[in-house]
Amino acid sequence: MEPIKDKIDKLMDQHSIETYVDLLRIIGKMLGEPNTYEFAEKEKSNFTKMLKGQRPLKHDFIIPLEQIFGVPMAKMLYEDEYNAEFSKEDLPFIKGFRYYAYKDDPKLYEEELEKYFLDREGLPRVCNIDEFNKHFLDYVIEYKAVNAIYYLLNKHNLKASPNSSYWFEIDADCTRTLGSTIKYGLDRLIVEKDLVDVFTKIYDPYYVYIYLRYPYPDSIYNDDLFLEGILKSEKIFNSLFDYKDINIGYANRDLVVSKDDPTTIKVINPLLNICLNYALNNPQKYKEQIIQILEFGIKHNPEAIKSTGEKIEDLVSRDYGNVFYRNDYKMLTNIIDPEIKPDDREISTLIDKLPVIRQIRF
Repeated sequence: MEPIKDKIDKLMDQHSIETYVDLLRIIGKMLGEPNTYEFAEKEKSNFTKMLKGQRPLKHDFIIPLEQIFGVPMAKMLYEDEYNAEFSKEDLPFIKGFRYYAYKDDPKLYEEELEKYFLDREGLPRVCNIDEFNKHFLDYVIEYKAVNAIYYLLNKHNLKASPNSSYWFEIDADCTRTLGSTIKYGLDRLIVEKDLVDVFTKIYDPYYVYIYLRYPYPDSIYNDDLFLEGILKSEKIFNSLFDYKDINIGYANRDLVVSKDDPTTIKVINPLLNICLNYALNNPQKYKEQIIQILEFGIKHNPEAIKSTGEKIEDLVSRDYGNVFYRNDYKMLTNIIDPEIKPDDREISTLIDKLPVIRQIRF
């Protein structure tokens, strides 16, 4: 790639960006860096060498630079083309993952991308990488391509995977190739856009927390930013306050109860407990959400305990609020189950109103 320092300098001047550190801070923010100051200082020397052609430009910087200046990288590489008008109809690069994600046109997904969806091995092409070592979902995240998410969800069963090695599945076949940037990006995009229906289908907490009983340590369900996003999203947070009737065999992984048992149990969304216990570590920031969950539990817990038909002293709570008979492995129901009591009188008073069940923690 030929040096582009002069073009970048002129573009920075046009956009009132004074220094490379300022530019790098913007890039860092777009890449999701938690501390843009540290990121800019760390990258400053290398970035200057990249612009002078002494080092190759990082692929991660290309799309942010295009978005900041509104100019495709291809145009930055040619003299006097940085002022050229940029439109979706004038993309200089060939149609590929970037093209389709940037356009985010449902018609193109159905009429073009779908035709070439499977590779020679019959696996989804979107699980492959392009010349920039990126997947289709990488570009979906960077361009905030909401229509692409619906396309993959409805057409190819996109969902989060509970497996510790993978983070997403597409047609249940391409878990092995998706990277960590997708793990941390897709969930934030879905929460940012308040896509409640997408959230419920992709991140099925009933499957992960009830069927598996616990998430893998590096699961998205243990990601702080994922939980913060839920707590801040009014629509998604409120969608958690619901009940679901599930087969008792399914709830017990078909181990202690036969999958043929027709009995169903009424359960609450397991993410309520995950969000509650995360929020209890910062009660002032999330006090409203904590109170809402606890008030819900004050009403729900007695009904759930009664539904088991057992005495409360014979029940134990473990696995994020799942309730069992003593040391039996048969799950009977689930409840709101705070793990800590913060130094807040109002919150502590509400916790004290919850029925006390012996807790077992692993």
